[in-house]
Amino acid sequence: MSFLSKLFGKGATVSKEMRTEVRTAIPAGQDVDRAILEQLRKAGLDLSNPFHIRHIFSAPTGDAARGLQQELESRGLKPELTEESGRWKIALPEELVLEESSMAAKRAEFQSLAGNFGGAYAGWELKTTQKRTIEIG
Repeated sequence: MSFLSKLFGKGATVSKEMRTEVRTAIPAGQDVDRAILEQLRKAGLDLSNPFHIRHIFSAPTGDAARGLQQELESRGLKPELTEESGRWKIALPEELVLEESSMAAKRAEFQSLAGNFGGAYAGWELKTTQKRTIEIG
């Protein structure tokens, strides 16, 4: 009998927060979003709940970055523009349920949009601490 079983009784459930960091190399030719979502599932995250993510864009110049920022703002979004050592980056926070089809559609949309300004869509990042329930016994 495990320590938790002795403490809480057989068949008890315990909710705990876990930090999960998923870093993965995506093999060439594999769908990036599908691979990332699969890694998140394997890490035990419940993808049916909304997550706070950040889409990341880069732009070659300040004018291009500001143009992309204004276009995103015109869509009701709240992009965050930063510049460091001549490198322009836009982070776009969003809260959503991570689904393969919607993430692929966003990737295609954002790649096209960034390209209109000579920039690039680098992808999205997720940082989360999600409670998980563990069955004991």
